[in-house]
Amino acid sequence: MCVDFTDLNKAYPKDSYPLPSIDALVDSAAGCKLLSFLDAFSGYNQIKMHPMDEEKTSFMTEKSCYCYKVMPFGLKNAGAMYQRLMDKVLAPMLGRNVQAYVDDMVVTSLEKNQHIANLEELFVTIAKYKLKLNPEKCIFGMEAGKFLGFLLTERGIEANPDKCAAILAMRSPATVKEVQQLTVQSAGDGFRWVLSVDGSSNQLGSGVGIILEGPNDMLIEQSLKFAFKASNNQAEYEGLIAGVLLAKEMGARVLLAKSDSLLITGQVTGEFQAKDLQMAAYLEYVQELRKSFVSFKVVHVPREQNARADLLAKLASSGKGGKQRTVIQETLKIPRAFVADHQVLQICKSKKGMSRGHKSLSQETLRTPRIRAFPVGEIKMTQVCIVHEPDTWITPYQRYMADGVLPMDPTEAWKVKKNSSKFTLINGELYRFGFTHPLLVCVHGERCTRIMAELHEGICGSHIGGRALATRTIRAGYYWPTMREDCKRYAQRCKQCQEHAD
Repeated sequence: MCVDFTDLNKAYPKDSYPLPSIDALVDSAAGCKLLSFLDAFSGYNQIKMHPMDEEKTSFMTEKSCYCYKVMPFGLKNAGAMYQRLMDKVLAPMLGRNVQAYVDDMVVTSLEKNQHIANLEELFVTIAKYKLKLNPEKCIFGMEAGKFLGFLLTERGIEANPDKCAAILAMRSPATVKEVQQLTVQSAGDGFRWVLSVDGSSNQLGSGVGIILEGPNDMLIEQSLKFAFKASNNQAEYEGLIAGVLLAKEMGARVLLAKSDSLLITGQVTGEFQAKDLQMAAYLEYVQELRKSFVSFKVVHVPREQNARADLLAKLASSGKGGKQRTVIQETLKIPRAFVADHQVLQICKSKKGMSRGHKSLSQETLRTPRIRAFPVGEIKMTQVCIVHEPDTWITPYQRYMADGVLPMDPTEAWKVKKNSSKFTLINGELYRFGFTHPLLVCVHGERCTRIMAELHEGICGSHIGGRALATRTIRAGYYWPTMREDCKRYAQRCKQCQEHAD
């Protein structure tokens, strides 16, 4: 059974309780004569939920509703909560003869004759708090063993055979191409081209900063301003795409891209899924661009390590010099990957890009979106035909829940932010939480009229009154803000109802 705690984790504040440093734990456990490795039995399930919080973990089945009495797996703060418990329970032993990381524990002994006493002390301690161990995962009295992915021995920390198995079993390269690939792979710090990008979006505008470092002290800085509204995530993707295109035009074949956006780097590396249609379109474009490189890697860096790109994103230079240096300023008129109504239709037209080498790069105004990757030395300029519908009452909620964008009017922004907790976004569609139904489909425009007509005088209609019609609409699984007033007016204007009343 799997319970989705996504909404609960979003609403619950992050527990900032720190987890122990793995390096420190491994160093402390290394060099001991005897080791015992212990694992808690269903660790999180040994912690009872607070009675007032049990209903927050509730879920529905075909027969009834249930909730957890113990802490389930999947909660955002489960690891921090369990570590806090272990730090309190094992406080007299931690750092002396026991090391613990969440539910993994190791009992250490500098002398062999001390190990039995150390184990007895641990068992008495955990029995006092009724903590249980998993005997199938416990190993006692070992001179060497694995802890948190490291091999601990009396001599210290040694290479883990499991991690070395892939290298030892790898066959020797048989072709020139395989030798080239092996050379590139053996270089995770020898990247010749390093790209740093950052995006910035606020009420005044949006833009990105790009820094490309190459061989021979080459340094290129680019400031890209948007002539369209963009969310923070959209700006981060635009910056990554612009930087990758710049690196490709400069002839880079091995590229390391750095970004302080955990969402963007996680989606590109495959750790996160791109469920939003706009983000999925950007991700697909990046995956096409990476095919132009022999090696392409995207890593996440802390914000403080990306200060220079952040300054460029705010149209300010950090001032770092180089032998060849140029700052490129341009204006981006429309997004490279824009999705409206789940359709991106026509792609056409191409134009030559910037020159390679150490020449100064000319200024450029990008007027059309780029949503595909093309061979090195040529940038394809694309034109997208978009089916655009006017904004409805649903649009502000979709923009806020998908991209965090609020309306410009402060009153409307406060209203959307306040009421957003009543709605959820699933595959780009807006739903409202109901009382008799788990989710109500949010509709607008002519669809509301068709629903009222079907329920009022359709096949199953019985020309009911306005209040009953609104209740029936909710039971059918639909919602819009003015449904009660609309249903009342619709029933009053029905000619058959008027004739029957006469």
